[in-house]
Amino acid sequence: MVCPNGNIYWDINYPPSATGFDSYVSNCAATVGVSNPREYQFSGIDVIAPNPATENVMVAMQVAQQSKVQLQIVNMLGQEVKNIDLGAIEAGGHVVTLNLNEFSSGNYLVKMICNNKSVDGYKLNVIK
Repeated sequence: MVCPNGNIYWDINYPPSATGFDSYVSNCAATVGVSNPREYQFSGIDVIAPNPATENVMVAMQVAQQSKVQLQIVNMLGQEVKNIDLGAIEAGGHVVTLNLNEFSSGNYLVKMICNNKSVDGYKLNVIK
């Protein structure tokens, strides 16, 4: 599916069913909610869109079990630019929108931290 913003979204259900991976086209990340928590066996960032971004970016992530989650944004020098404490969130799929107005152009790393342990990182390119 090509969304109005020009991005193409494609999702794969994990874990695979008995017949293999079930895939489907998503709905442009327009809905926010929790998917079936039984589906998630690991925590991590699925996608950051749009990327590159100018003003706002959506971070789609999954959480294997209820966890205290933070998103930490660091620049390429390893310096923390922003830390977003999401608190304790339930297992399942989640989408968080980040405002990038205070960021300058450049590359950043968005790190997902669950229960004080870094579990995933995803590159973000900001263009002003």
